[in-house]
Amino acid sequence: MRFAPPARKGRLWINVTSLIDVMFLLLIFFLVSSTFKHQPAIKLELPRVGGSASVDDRAPTVYLTRDGQLYLDDQAVDAPELSRRLRQRLAAGGDQRVILRVDAHVEFEPAARIFALLQQAGYQALNISVRREQ
Repeated sequence: MRFAPPARKGRLWINVTSLIDVMFLLLIFFLVSSTFKHQPAIKLELPRVGGSASVDDRAPTVYLTRDGQLYLDDQAVDAPELSRRLRQRLAAGGDQRVILRVDAHVEFEPAARIFALLQQAGYQALNISVRREQ
């Protein structure tokens, strides 16, 4: 009669193949179920407003920060440069609407100047970005 050899003490064998498979499946799940949206590095705190609607963000986006800095699609510009670039886009057959994202702490006067600049550039529709109240 043959008996099994005595087990070695102090040595534990863990098969991690199934653990690696599970981790790989979780990684794939999170990659597939995640949505990736380009968020610019411009720091803004948008005002909170109830009853807002979503808009398509393919139109040019103008940012006005708390310190008065202007950005056009993630590029810092001054007011004359902003007007020139927007007119070029409109002349090239671009959309006649623009998205405006203004920091919540900006007073109305600088924002009103941007409104006038957009109107002078020939844009017919203005979408103002806000955060929904919760």
